[in-house]
Amino acid sequence: MVTFDEIKNWLTVAGFKVISDDDEIRRYKTQPRCLYLLKVDVPNTELSFRVHFENREDTFDIRTARYFNQKDEINFSKLSATRRQKYYQDMKKVAYPYGLNVLVYPNEYEMHFVKTFFMEGLNKQYFFDTIFDFIHASEFLMTAYEELSGPDSVVDPDDLT
Repeated sequence: MVTFDEIKNWLTVAGFKVISDDDEIRRYKTQPRCLYLLKVDVPNTELSFRVHFENREDTFDIRTARYFNQKDEINFSKLSATRRQKYYQDMKKVAYPYGLNVLVYPNEYEMHFVKTFFMEGLNKQYFFDTIFDFIHASEFLMTAYEELSGPDSVVDPDDLT
């Protein structure tokens, strides 16, 4: 079975910038269900993700979050609850074929794209194949998500399709 230290080592040796101790991580680790957390910057991109080991011995996940900017929060908050929900459902439909879950935090105007790994039988090759699939999917999802953050901010989430 793979350990937290092995995952950290795999990422470091592969050239990812891995942060395992800073104020944000220490604050997050005070939550009762968090065992370990890594922040990982993907080389030559603006993308980063987190590796979450929670109080489970059989799984961990990687995730990246997307946030609306202030202008888009205002526009999005003007939509009906039904239209906001449809937007979130559409993002889930885009993410699902990539094997990603979407966690929605509507009160904070953010979404997390999540891939869960089972530790039993996990090997380095599968881990990195999945990491790179996650990176490519995240870049694609960011494109859809950032349609709400540009200068021509989308007021109608249906415009993303």
